[in-house]
Amino acid sequence: VGLIQKPYVDVVFDPVQLALMKGIKRTFDPNNILNAGKIFDA
Repeated sequence: VGLIQKPYVDVVFDPVQLALMKGIKRTFDPNNILNAGKIFDA
C-alpha cells in the first residue's frame, strides 16, 4: 500500500486485516518512530 492508496485502506482491507497489520506494527515499532503516520495514524 503506497501513500497514494492510504485513503482507500479501509476499502481494500477488512477490519480484521487492519487490526492484524496495526498489531504487527505496534509489536515491531511500539514508539511509532518508523514511518510514523504513513499508513497507520498513531
